[in-house]
Amino acid sequence: MNKELYWGVILSYVTTFVSLGVSLLLTPIIIRLLGQSDYGLYESIGSFVNYLAVLDLGFSAVVTRYAAKYQINGDIEGRDRFLYTCRNIYLVLCGIILAIGIVLYNCIDSAFGHSFDAVELHRAHQLFIVVLLTTVVSIFSQVYKGVLTGIELFIWPRVIQLFKAVFSKVVSIVILYHGSNSVGFTSVMLAFEIVACLLVMYKAHQHVHFRKNSMPFSQVKEIFLFSGNLFIMAIVAQIYWQVDKLVLGICVGTVTVAIYSAALNIENIVRNVSSSIKDVLIPRATRIDLDSPDSSQRITDFMVKSGRIIFVVYGLLISGLTVLGYKFIYLWLGEDYVSAVPILLILGYSTFIPTVILPGEELCKTYNKHGPLAFMYLFISLVNVILTFVLVKQMGMYGAAIATAVGLFVGNVFMSLLYYRKVLSIRIGRLFFGLFRRLFVVFLSTTVFGYYLNKVLDYQNWLTLIAEGLVMTIFYSVFLMLYGFNSEEKTLAIRLLEKIKR
Repeated sequence: MNKELYWGVILSYVTTFVSLGVSLLLTPIIIRLLGQSDYGLYESIGSFVNYLAVLDLGFSAVVTRYAAKYQINGDIEGRDRFLYTCRNIYLVLCGIILAIGIVLYNCIDSAFGHSFDAVELHRAHQLFIVVLLTTVVSIFSQVYKGVLTGIELFIWPRVIQLFKAVFSKVVSIVILYHGSNSVGFTSVMLAFEIVACLLVMYKAHQHVHFRKNSMPFSQVKEIFLFSGNLFIMAIVAQIYWQVDKLVLGICVGTVTVAIYSAALNIENIVRNVSSSIKDVLIPRATRIDLDSPDSSQRITDFMVKSGRIIFVVYGLLISGLTVLGYKFIYLWLGEDYVSAVPILLILGYSTFIPTVILPGEELCKTYNKHGPLAFMYLFISLVNVILTFVLVKQMGMYGAAIATAVGLFVGNVFMSLLYYRKVLSIRIGRLFFGLFRRLFVVFLSTTVFGYYLNKVLDYQNWLTLIAEGLVMTIFYSVFLMLYGFNSEEKTLAIRLLEKIKR
């Protein structure tokens, strides 16, 4: 493993855990300094603008893939010509985003006029401009980040990401403490985004000469075709995880958005931590030939093995939130946010199975069979939008969570499994039996054990919360080793423990 790759991997993990730690420590401070109304305003406008981020069209992945391809083939001239074309495409995309942003800016009053007061509307216009510019700068920087990743310069972008993750939050807290608001907070984000963009540009220009010679149209067409399905998947992701906040902002108000966003952000952390392992496991699955006689069994076995690893992590986290969610939210964000707990649990349990079977979606992408899946998800997400509007009017933020849960089950469980069976030949019965065999018993037992433990240790303080979490983790781990794990998983767990001891 070369130096860049070695340190790139290490810095990726460091950045992930540091960002998580910074978010857990500093987010409650930021939320309290902003206040519910201003935080809800920030999340509402953020969700409004974030839809423009999909106009990246999946090009960041395209830049990395093709830059690496040219680099491996030793075609430096072709690489530089390709990157020059991509940079021009990004400039056009940024121009389009700004143009659409101007149109949306003039729609703020009509969209939020009946749920925001006059002060909130005025601040919403200011906030929109800052968030829009941040989005444009972030998207434009993707071409340079893709360049550096594609030519295997991993250290620089990850150092910059780590710097931005830590210091942007620290500076934000300083200015909020001195009386600033959500506009000042987002302005700090914009400033750090500009600095980060300039730094990656500087590094990219040191190693790449953007040749002023465009690629043939056929190659440009190939690039757009490759990014098309990724673009659709990005749209789906935005609809699933941003529409709730947008609809709540339009129909209800900023305080409700703040509470819902708190629950959604925690659920995102749980889901991302649990599923991050897929990036390590998926490359192994590419060795499976879909045309081989035993491909059905091998792919099903792979999904069972990878899904069980995800289940172990997700099961512990969601069990802990089920038992300790109220206490955690109360201590972390304060009493004003405890109504987020039911939302957190609805979202947490509705994403349980979709997260566990996520390797199937990644396999479809790997084998370039995700096109129909993308359109299927898009259809379900549009239905989810309609359902969200209907249920929000009836049930408020709980209706938004239920609409998301229904969409996830129908699209990411029922329909996706049928698609996996068709294109990957997975055996659904074998898959679910393998995934939930014994692990569900461990999960349920830990949750029941934690429930009674929480009744005994009924104290609202961090020491009690941490103690309960540790005891539940120990109970969960021991039960896994004694009952939940199969022989192969026990062997892997023992090897991991031995490495940790060393």
